[in-house]
Parts: sequence; C-alpha cells; structure tokens
Amino acid sequence: MSTFGELGKLRSAGPIAPAKREPAAPPPMHDMAASATAQRIWGNQAILGMRSGPLGFMSDEESGPAPTDNDLIGQDAGPADAGPADAGPAPADAGPAPADAGPARADAGPAPADAGPAPADAGPAPADAGPAPADAGPGPADGGSAAGAPPPAAVAAPVIESKATVHAPDGTTDDRKTIGVVETINFTVGGGLVANWSANNGFAAARTALTTYSWAAPETPGTSTITATIPATGQTATLDMTVVAPKEIRMTSHDEIAFAAGTAGAGMHLTVRVLPLSVNFGWTSLLEDPGGASAVAGFFLAKQTAGTDLAHHPNLNFSRFNFNNTIQFDTAAAGGPPVNPPPAWAAGSFFWNIPNRYRASNSTGTGQIFTHTFQRFAIDAAGTVTITKQGGRVRRTP
Repeated sequence: MSTFGELGKLRSAGPIAPAKREPAAPPPMHDMAASATAQRIWGNQAILGMRSGPLGFMSDEESGPAPTDNDLIGQDAGPADAGPADAGPAPADAGPAPADAGPARADAGPAPADAGPAPADAGPAPADAGPAPADAGPGPADGGSAAGAPPPAAVAAPVIESKATVHAPDGTTDDRKTIGVVETINFTVGGGLVANWSANNGFAAARTALTTYSWAAPETPGTSTITATIPATGQTATLDMTVVAPKEIRMTSHDEIAFAAGTAGAGMHLTVRVLPLSVNFGWTSLLEDPGGASAVAGFFLAKQTAGTDLAHHPNLNFSRFNFNNTIQFDTAAAGGPPVNPPPAWAAGSFFWNIPNRYRASNSTGTGQIFTHTFQRFAIDAAGTVTITKQGGRVRRTP
C-alpha cells in the first residue's frame, strides 16, 4: 500500500449488490461465479464479477299406352260367322245371293280400316324416343359445369411470426426483426401450424414438428434466416433477422465512495450500460482489457518515475449484463492512506484507454473487442482529485 503522499491506490472493483434478473429464457446458460475486488496500487481497476443466469423450438321413358284388345286387327271378324248360318237357304234364294255378296265385300273393308290403328299406335314409340335425346342434353351441360368451375381456393401462404423472449430496454416491440447477439427468439407460423424449422446460424440449427421454435442468435452480427416448412402442405416460408453486436458503453455515477478527512482521493460506483437499447444483451458478458497509463504528467509522472504502478489491472473475469443492458457496478477510485502532516501535492494527470470485449455469457472464448472506454485521473495542488469514466464523474477535496 502506498502512502498518502504517493496517492497510491487506484480501484475499479467488482459488484457490491446483485441486480434483479428476469426469468431466464431457453436455451439455458451456464452459471458463472462473481469475483471479488482486489485493492491495488495506482493503476488497478476491475469490473464486477460475473452474473449468472440462463442463455443463456390446415328418360323417364314414356312407353306409349299398351295396345288394348280394341286395337287388334280382326276385332270385327265376329259378323263373318253369320255366313255359315245362312248356308241352307242359299238355293231357294238364289237371286239374293249376289246381294248378300256385297255385304261380304263390305265386311272385308273393315279389315283394312282396322289395320289403320296399328300404325297409329306405332307412332307413340318414336314420340317416346324423342325425350331420350332431350334428356341426353343435360349430360354435356353438366360436364361443362364441372370443367368450367373455378379451381378450389389456394391455401394461404404460411407467414413466420417472431417474438423476443425478453423486452428491449427502450420499449421496442417484441416482434422486432433486429435483435442482439445471443438474444433468444420464439418463432411460430400464423394459425399455429406445425412446422419443420431450420436456421442458417445460431442455435438450434433445426427442429422438427413444432408449433414454436425457440432459437438463440449467433455470437457474431449479421443476417440469420429462419425457414419453416409445413409438412401438411409442403409450403415453405422464410424470415430474415438482423443480428447486431454491442456498439458502445456509457456509464453513470451511482454513488460516491467515502475517504477519510485529510486524504487526497475520490471514487464512485458506476452503472455500466451497453447500447443500443433497442435490443437485449442480457445473454452477453463484458470484459475490460488491461493496459498501461497514457499521457502521464506532473504529480503522477513523478510517482511513476519513483516506481508507482499506474497501469490498468481490471477484473480477470467476464461480467454478464442484466436484461436491462446494465452491469452494476464498476468501481473507479484513487487515493491513499492519510498521513500527518500531508505531503505537498501538485497538478498532474493521466488516463487509461480501455478495450472492451463481449462474448456469450456461457462462452469460454476470448470475446470480441467492440469499443474503448476512457478513464481519466487528475489532481491539483490542493489535493483535489477528479476521476471521470465514460460519462461518470466524481470530484473530492481533502
């Protein structure tokens, strides 16, 4: 521990209070333990330790009247029988015989006359035959109706719908098509149809016979294409999701750290927020890289020359964001134990340019650098210490 005169303690420490978490969404994430904060000489800083939680798949044929007995030829043949009855008297009445012969001819006439009805009766048969062609007409008419009818209505094309499992911090709707890396989304097909699902990246790559497909975006930004195939119809639908990585870090002072009277020093706990807020980064973690001090001047240059370590020594572990895209807390502080009498102070300053990495909270990789944060220290001749970091600021006079 450096003496007060050396102003030898720089801090950026781990969590002081757990943040409330929303219920975890599939797929599950590995828990990761929080890390403690170690106090170090000027140049030490660490973010809070890891937060744990889940990462984190519709013719009546008219037969003519039957001939009656009255229609038969020879119906009048009965009177011809009278001929034999008069056979005896013929010689006596020889004269009248010719006269009688006339009636015989007359009687013969009816036969042809009776023959007439037969053709007349035959007429109905052709007349009855007429309806058959007339009845045959509807056949083609019916056939035309079947051929000319419009085809059955086409089955509506399936449409994929998406819903984020957690809300965006700025209130952007859950059906948004731009999402954060590793964010989890549920997909369905309108009408609750069962589908076979696949994605060109992310997890899970494919699922079959599901109404809901739960999927986690990949760890790198880009376009992810979700495909649904309806087994019942063979129809296919696709939906593109735009995946974005963290872009920048902003910090605000949550509270100040107390120092003993007469001590040159200042400190604060910072709320760390990752942007953009239109997506959710609750399944990602953050890590600051170590590095040396830059633009060291005045009071601090003298201390560095004398052997004081002004380098940045952050937490060694990744720290997970909450579902509101924040980490609580980062600690930024500098100071030393009081001495009596206090040494002479002088104006001086330096800063850290800190690379920041993100990765999936259950990943074991090294992560990807996406932004830099700046932390600056300054002191004046009165011992007033000012510390700023990415929007957060604290100032204190002994």
